[in-house]
Amino acid sequence: MDRADNSATMLVLHLALTLLTTPAQLVSRIQDADYRGDRAALAKLVEQSEPLVKSDPARIEYWRGFAMWRRGVNGYYDPKATKELEADFTSAIDEFEKSLSADPSYVDSKIGEAACVMTLAYLDQKNADRIKILVPKFVRLFAECEKAAPENPRLCWVRGPELWYLPESRGGGQGAAFAQYEKGLKLWANQPRPANPLDPTWGQPELLMNMSWSYLNQTTPDPGRAETYAKKALALVPHWHYVKDILMLQIEAAKKK
Repeated sequence: MDRADNSATMLVLHLALTLLTTPAQLVSRIQDADYRGDRAALAKLVEQSEPLVKSDPARIEYWRGFAMWRRGVNGYYDPKATKELEADFTSAIDEFEKSLSADPSYVDSKIGEAACVMTLAYLDQKNADRIKILVPKFVRLFAECEKAAPENPRLCWVRGPELWYLPESRGGGQGAAFAQYEKGLKLWANQPRPANPLDPTWGQPELLMNMSWSYLNQTTPDPGRAETYAKKALALVPHWHYVKDILMLQIEAAKKK
């Protein structure tokens, strides 16, 4: 691609981001940027979505929080993003809390906040003083989510990693994490269509991806089953950067051992 072609492409991308006029466009573009691993676009969409907040504060703030949450998640495998991860997850928490201020019953925002607080605890696990604050907070948030929405498949997705690292003596372990993901997939298949089109419905591809990662990283790795679930996720989201360009390569490497 020559310089003129590249400039034209960048102009099209710029216009696509600036012509953000409806909440539905915001949701679609955030999810697409997440799957593509486009951290710059996620930050830009949060910046440009400010005028939309007043149209539906609880839901728009949820998606702004979701964008920063996924910006952090997508930064795990980007060496250049290491120093930005804590700021991304902290910003996501701020947005989720704004959503909950607008509607305290909006449980998906509480699920997102719990996931981000748990991730901050993981990132700062050597800081004992901070851990004493973060762990009780995400445990409380998870308990509140379980009480309010025990059949939310996205809650299963974020609880899986917690259970994976929790000792079996405390109700965790790899088997408990697998069971949580399987439960989430069943709940996702049976979840009703939301009354509001801005309410999140994601979860199936993410649960399949976590099943794949778990089979690859369990005590006795099973790259064959990991590949099966990764391919199911890609059948739903063919352009998913993490699964296509990172997880599948890890699976291929494991198969050759």
